[in-house]
Amino acid sequence: MRNRIIQGAAELFTRFGYAKVRMEEIAERLGISKKTIYNHFTSKETLFNSLIEIMVERITSEMDMITNDLSLPFQEKLNRILEHAYHEIGMKDSAFFKDLNRYHEGLESRPIVLLRESTLEVITRLIKQAEEEEIIAVSIPRHRLALVFQNIVEGVTTQKHREETSVSRVQVLKDSIKVTLEGVLTPRGRDLLTDSVLKPVMEPEE
Repeated sequence: MRNRIIQGAAELFTRFGYAKVRMEEIAERLGISKKTIYNHFTSKETLFNSLIEIMVERITSEMDMITNDLSLPFQEKLNRILEHAYHEIGMKDSAFFKDLNRYHEGLESRPIVLLRESTLEVITRLIKQAEEEEIIAVSIPRHRLALVFQNIVEGVTTQKHREETSVSRVQVLKDSIKVTLEGVLTPRGRDLLTDSVLKPVMEPEE
């Protein structure tokens, strides 16, 4: 029942945001009483935080699987990790993440901090792996390079959608990774590039 409540609440929170969802609406969606929810969660905030903890754990677990996949080259791992992070964050309603900041501002343990720290740790570990394999040569500390990649995802995620452009946010994400990687790859790293994130996009013939 606890997992069922979290799943039902997740559908509402990610669609409408924390502020607009009431416990009564969660109970109604699940076809249970509000008392049943309170038997498992003392408040809406407790329920919300449980949801975020599970989301962070799931995202981190998936990124760990990608990082530890020996069959994938560095650039493909980075591409998949950042795309995964984007889809987990950017494909949800903006109200959800606005509420993450609004209702947990100033708290070091707030969910958005946990999410950023977990993704940053994975990206930093991947950069270290690439340095050891002599695929990239970084002139700044790897922690700061990891922040660069993390900021790319957050920037693409939060940018306003423009109807007048045909360029998708996913394409902007890939282009951002391409430009950034071109500045840190070693000659060996460039030689390893095949059908990766850096492969040029062919322009349609006129």
